[in-house]
Amino acid sequence: MTHHSYDLAIVGSGSAAFAGAIWAREHGARVVMIERGTVGGTYVNIGCVPSKMLLRAAETFHHAGHHPYQGVETKAITADYGAMVAQKNRLTGDMRREKYTDLIDEYGWDLVEGEARFVGETTVQVGARTITAGAYLIATGVRPAVPPIPGLQEAGYFTSTTAMELDRLPTSIAVIGAGYIALEQGQVFRHLGSEVTIMQRGPRLLPTHEPEVTDAVGQMLARLGTRVLTSTHVQRVERTEHGRRLIIWRDGREETLEAEEILVATGRQPNIEALDLNRAGVAIDRRGAPVIDDQLRTTNPRVFAAGDVTLAPQFVYVVPRLTAASHAGSSGGIGATIPDFNITQLDGQTFDLGAHRGRVVALYDMAGWCSSCLPEAHAWAQLYAQYHQRGVDLLVVSVDPHDTPQTIATFQQDAGVQGLPWAIDTHGVVTERLHLTALDQTFILDRAGHVAYQDSVPTSEATLRQALDRVLQAGS
Repeated sequence: MTHHSYDLAIVGSGSAAFAGAIWAREHGARVVMIERGTVGGTYVNIGCVPSKMLLRAAETFHHAGHHPYQGVETKAITADYGAMVAQKNRLTGDMRREKYTDLIDEYGWDLVEGEARFVGETTVQVGARTITAGAYLIATGVRPAVPPIPGLQEAGYFTSTTAMELDRLPTSIAVIGAGYIALEQGQVFRHLGSEVTIMQRGPRLLPTHEPEVTDAVGQMLARLGTRVLTSTHVQRVERTEHGRRLIIWRDGREETLEAEEILVATGRQPNIEALDLNRAGVAIDRRGAPVIDDQLRTTNPRVFAAGDVTLAPQFVYVVPRLTAASHAGSSGGIGATIPDFNITQLDGQTFDLGAHRGRVVALYDMAGWCSSCLPEAHAWAQLYAQYHQRGVDLLVVSVDPHDTPQTIATFQQDAGVQGLPWAIDTHGVVTERLHLTALDQTFILDRAGHVAYQDSVPTSEATLRQALDRVLQAGS
């Protein structure tokens, strides 16, 4: 048994874990990260990156055989799902290396492979290794939740994770669940030619969204030929010679549904069972997530939790902001002093905030390139050349880890903003300095580095011009 001591021990290796590790290393802390599986967490390995690639590939195939343009003859010839999965695996492998594993050596923390469990309030054990730390961060993420339907385990099923590892396309698939993950993966299979049936216990799709959204999505699914069954309860599942049989209760009577495969997409549950959190004095709420306060601190004051394991909004853009906010300990705002930071721009130059003292600095923090951000970026492009001559420096920061120089270049071309200085802040370095918890924010710092203006997007060009004029005039 060997013993190791650190300032911060992190269990997990996704976006929340990396945001915490980077912040701690920048402040001189000794950090260890413990991972039992694949480094990178949900987003890059089994979440948005692989699912969106498969979704786009399936959409391309579908449009080849279904488009509204006369005189344009295209055909959807064949779809090799196994080849699509292989390409997806190459993409996730490259992004995992570039966005995650390479950063471990760059920032200099230890990575320990294995299952972590608490053996006391200040100690964890990983195999034969005992680790103590001044603070702990639980960032173990979530996994698909599987309902206790009789016969489901014996009949076999896919989840959102395993469905992206198939080597062939099912002829038909029954989807249990009707949230965004169920609809997205159902659409992939439908676009590729599978017969898809989506089942929802409640009276409508996407039950947490507005009824107008439900109606629009339902109409789209109907056009695709996807069968949707609402107010449907799966009573039991049986294995058959050709696939699965689902016995369902619908409209006051029992019905039978046949499908080759079953996809279960009924929510997510935190990965905490192996941690023995009770031995650490960490309370668990009724959802199975660690109980945390507004600083992400658990009921053990030395243990924090962040990311999907808390069942907070499960979007990668949110994670660095929430983690950064917990580190900051207080919110920013007008008059706040922004600590210095360095970040590499897409053109290879380094943006050093400290070197810009004495000039007004405008920071546009963007969740990721999207159509709703076009007006804001366009407004900054219109003002940049003029105000740069008057003593204003600008940096656009994207926090989306899916962004690459190529995607940003596409966005810049669409918005006509090729001249804007730009950086990708995957792990929240700038976010932590700005104390951000919102997704899209515009900041103007005065010559002393204090926040003189702050607003969320979209912000009009006229408003930005007035704010810049006011800050420049106040410092003249």
